[in-house]
Amino acid sequence: MRLARFAAAGLTAAWLAAWLSPAARAQASFDCGKAATPIEHMICADPQLTELDGEMGRRYFDRRAALRGQERQDMLDEQVQWLDSRAERCRLPGSGPIGADQALQARPCLVDAYRRRIAQLEPPSPPPAQHTPVGVDSIMGRWFYVVSDGEMTLTQGARGHIDLSIETVSGPTFHTCSLDTGEGRFAGDTLSVRIEDDDYSLTPPRPGVCRIAIRFVGDRAYVDAEGAVCRNFCGARGIFQGEYRRK
Repeated sequence: MRLARFAAAGLTAAWLAAWLSPAARAQASFDCGKAATPIEHMICADPQLTELDGEMGRRYFDRRAALRGQERQDMLDEQVQWLDSRAERCRLPGSGPIGADQALQARPCLVDAYRRRIAQLEPPSPPPAQHTPVGVDSIMGRWFYVVSDGEMTLTQGARGHIDLSIETVSGPTFHTCSLDTGEGRFAGDTLSVRIEDDDYSLTPPRPGVCRIAIRFVGDRAYVDAEGAVCRNFCGARGIFQGEYRRK
């Protein structure tokens, strides 16, 4: 029955053989027996995509289980938005068959999209055993990016806010991120930034939010970012999350 559905989706014999291999035993986040859309058929027919989808699902449910109230609802809305946007981002149809060439072209995009979503769903870095407040003056200045090339600059802004600037360059194709905002609020050991903007990955664009939290521990800073709007500040494969160290 599954084979018939996969064949109806236009997937080649090579895809079916891959799905039947022992490496394809990973579980997707949904029931492949009820796969209905082209993208679901493609995920179920590809061992790596099946594994990535399952890992993404586990990370999402673990993360959402720790939230309450509006934060929990925001996480649900964000996940639904991400799921709905996958096909459009990777240029896959919402219904009908998938051609072999179309599937092969879309696959790297889907793998990259899942890896990024899994990274976004990483639990925040655990706080130090003893929560030690950090003086606001000690975080000012330049920090260099450990993950790839780039730096973060913090300066005192207006109305008690902190101006945040991040510039990074990632990967062999030099995808960049560029972020500049004066909305930083510092408390304890964490700088928090909330940026509201349109999510341009969707058609038509819809309002969304980018939440950035930067935790400072000695001469290191750890940047976490949540929300589809955070992608507005980066090229296709650019990233700015991760560890920074004092310049």
